[in-house]
Amino acid sequence: MADTLKSLVTAIRRDEIRGASNAEIDAYVGTAIRNRALNVLRGRARRREVSAWAAEAPDSHPPESPVGDEAPDEAPRQDTQVIAAEQLVRAEKLLLSWPPEDRYLFIAKLNGASATVIKQTLERPPFDHFTAVTTVDTRFHRLRKRMIEHIREP
Repeated sequence: MADTLKSLVTAIRRDEIRGASNAEIDAYVGTAIRNRALNVLRGRARRREVSAWAAEAPDSHPPESPVGDEAPDEAPRQDTQVIAAEQLVRAEKLLLSWPPEDRYLFIAKLNGASATVIKQTLERPPFDHFTAVTTVDTRFHRLRKRMIEHIREP
């Protein structure tokens, strides 16, 4: 999720996200997060399939020597993947329920943007939201805490 948010901030800074309304931008952000999560899960599944195929192939190497550059399968178990997928869905729903200025603040802060830069961005359209620099950090802390609590809910 952090990689997705980082790429979204980069896309926002480069004006690559086009939308006539906040709803269109919200839809783009939500879809990007969902698609990235699905890509991660698909990639892990493919790695497991390749590992399973290699295990079924005739053994042309002695057991003590590793085959090629294969690394041990470090993919999480399937139940862990399901839990992670559920948490991503929860995170996406919560993120999309926040006002646009909170979403921007949260994503920008996660990607290392300074409170001053975030404050200046929030003061410009489409946000037109004036706030103090100290409020940016306080708001991020509260949003982060809310996100963590929401993700951990049973």
